[in-house]
Amino acid sequence: MKSIVKKFLFGLVIVIGIISMLAFRMPLHTQTDLMSLVETSENDQWPTNKISDKFSSVINIVVESDNEKTAFGKANQIINLLNTDNFSALNVQSNNFSLKNATKDLIPYKNGLLSEKHRELLLQNKSRQIADDTVKQISESMMPPLVPIKQDPFLLLSDYLMNINSTGASWTLHNNLLWQYTNSKHYFMIPVDVDINKTEASTEQINHLRKELSNQKSENLNVYLSGIPLHTAVMVQKSKIQIGILSIFAGFMAVLFSYLLFRKVFTVLTVITSLSVGFLCGTIALFLCFAHPHILTFVFGTTLIGLGIDYSFHFITGATLKNSTQVHKNMWHSFLTTLVCFLPLLFSGVSLLQQISVFTIVGLTTIYVGLGIFMPNKIKIIPQPMKMDVSLSKKAKIIIFSVIGGIIITTIPFVKTENNMNQLYRPDTQIAKSEKIVQELNNTKESAVLMVRGSDIQQVLETEEEIKKDGNNFFSLSSIIPSIKQQSQNQELIKQLYNKQSSYLKQKLELRKKPIFVQTEYLTPDNIKSEFLNNWVNKLIINDGEYIYSLAQVSPDIAINNDNARIISVSKTLSQQIEKYSNETYRLLGICAICLIVMLSIFYKKRAIVYLIPSILAILLSICILTWFGQPITFFHMLSFFIVIGLGLDYTIFNINSDSDEEIRPVLFSFLTSFVGFGLLAFTSFFLIKSMGITLGLGLALSYLISLFLFKPQK
Repeated sequence: MKSIVKKFLFGLVIVIGIISMLAFRMPLHTQTDLMSLVETSENDQWPTNKISDKFSSVINIVVESDNEKTAFGKANQIINLLNTDNFSALNVQSNNFSLKNATKDLIPYKNGLLSEKHRELLLQNKSRQIADDTVKQISESMMPPLVPIKQDPFLLLSDYLMNINSTGASWTLHNNLLWQYTNSKHYFMIPVDVDINKTEASTEQINHLRKELSNQKSENLNVYLSGIPLHTAVMVQKSKIQIGILSIFAGFMAVLFSYLLFRKVFTVLTVITSLSVGFLCGTIALFLCFAHPHILTFVFGTTLIGLGIDYSFHFITGATLKNSTQVHKNMWHSFLTTLVCFLPLLFSGVSLLQQISVFTIVGLTTIYVGLGIFMPNKIKIIPQPMKMDVSLSKKAKIIIFSVIGGIIITTIPFVKTENNMNQLYRPDTQIAKSEKIVQELNNTKESAVLMVRGSDIQQVLETEEEIKKDGNNFFSLSSIIPSIKQQSQNQELIKQLYNKQSSYLKQKLELRKKPIFVQTEYLTPDNIKSEFLNNWVNKLIINDGEYIYSLAQVSPDIAINNDNARIISVSKTLSQQIEKYSNETYRLLGICAICLIVMLSIFYKKRAIVYLIPSILAILLSICILTWFGQPITFFHMLSFFIVIGLGLDYTIFNINSDSDEEIRPVLFSFLTSFVGFGLLAFTSFFLIKSMGITLGLGLALSYLISLFLFKPQK
């Protein structure tokens, strides 16, 4: 009766978890881009993580040709393709900037708007130069000015509009498309917004678009794609395909090893079921605790595969033995030490580490408890005989320990660490080439983001203008909308221009009436009527409720001295965040070691440290081998060491404490399954997963072999 109640409660908890997840977290959404790893400290009032939403959700498609008509036609063809239902998660940014409509919308505010060039001339009292330039431009131009001379006699508004039309970079709006002519080639750029709430759909559609466009190149036509969503989509697609293939192979090996160990289909089903339920419960807990967990959590959470198989093998083995007390005791110790290994991550204050902790602990507990409830006490399986006598002489052990010690002592001083994301992520050749070309066209090869904050939009605009007064030249929100303070100054400057040069201009242009200055309203974000300008302004603003922030792309060398402004290099910020994670991981590994020693001391008294030595030696030797091959140690290697400790302790506990070969044999098959599953990750093309596979393959192999050959007691 008690057994039935336990099974009912176990199933009820899972059902409640599924219902809760469906009720509160649907649709499920995971973070995939690396910028989402950037976290804002409670003491840091700069929401640097939100830059990702503004700048990391755009793909730039650039069409290149030596013929303008060909490039323009292909660009429009791509836009028509993107506007179909097949690309619902990709939205072409509107470049429908009509100078005619913008002129009409901005005329009521004209005397507060000045281009940087005209403002500088007026501040230098060079009003006659503006008048002469106006006369020359009107006399020599074959086209009428953008704004009628009657409304804009000094062409001030026209120059301001042309300044906006240049988008602050080397692109000009040409037939509603961004265009530039460089190195005897015509380029048209199509910025595309990626719906970050449709991760799976956008990833699939970006890869489909990339395939479509790769088939449309010709001798005098090239199409380039760039942007963080492109890298993410390609990375996810490649990882899915490669990990999918490897998972099938690893799954086949797990089934094969399960069958070879027990020769019963029942045991294979037990392994598959325990893993599935563990992953399900880990996922439920993850989404209930975190609204948008990172995809890397599931990559590193694959530790459940090794531990789940391990527990399944041991529970089945225990059910086959007449006396399973020692097996269950070893499993209990292994379970608790693994929990202690991952528990410190929960208190790290780093979201990614907390996610890994929740996923692993809940999934692991589910597997252990589920097997304990549903596994029969006794099953009739006759294990295949296998001799596990691998004892070494004391002399041989001393020699091996000496060699290991020598390797560690001579190699550790040469170990290097790496947190630079440019080194950790390596795109394929074609994407790297496209990225380089687009960066050169955008003049953003080495760019950063200037964040300016204020309690209201006017304070933000005034701060930007103060920064520009120091000789810094960049296109920003204040380039579109000057502050009211500056517009007031502009009106005074323009008034002086009219007073000094109206008679001169009337004479030179033979005007019927002398131009007269009229005070106009101030332009603000609230009264912009142009849809294009309004969308543009919104893309440059972040409002977190307490402050308003503006964003502008600038050179990383720009010098600022203002408490309300900050220069942020996205790659540098991400590298700093990874470095912070690394330092936190070092600290947590130390805490983990202390907690494990305390717990092992409770179980094994003075011999506690013996159980940790194989895992520690395995980690140090893995670091040495990576160093030999020129691989620096990264945050992702450090995360893998938690898995090495968790599984390594399991191997050590069973290898030291087991009473018979029947108890040790499952450790071998569990190791082989984990080694194949994790080791195959080393053959993926994604560097982060590849480094994880290499580290786990080395760590698990060394941990198992050291515990088996050097610490297993002689019979």
